[in-house]
Amino acid sequence: MKEHQTDTPRQRLKGVFSLFMRFRDRKLQLLAGVEEGALEGSHFKFNLHEVVVQLLEEMNRDERTGANTVFKADMLLIALRSDSYIFQRDVRGYSSESFLDQIFLTFFPER
Repeated sequence: MKEHQTDTPRQRLKGVFSLFMRFRDRKLQLLAGVEEGALEGSHFKFNLHEVVVQLLEEMNRDERTGANTVFKADMLLIALRSDSYIFQRDVRGYSSESFLDQIFLTFFPER
């Protein structure tokens, strides 16, 4: 985050999710287990959630959307869950990159 502090919040968020997707591809089974703990409030989920909320709040300040950043972060992290990703990859045929592109087109359409 510090290396990219001059990037826009959108660019930084996409960078965070790109790193997460690469990690997901390498450690899919590990993350599936961690995600189960995230539902009960594990440390992993809250660290990622805090980063996402912070970047969404920066985006709100820049774009004045008024969206509830905690809710939006919750929905984004649900969309990135292993079961959702595996379905999109295996059934719909999306690559990791195209999956992430679709997430951003859905949650952050270009204006």
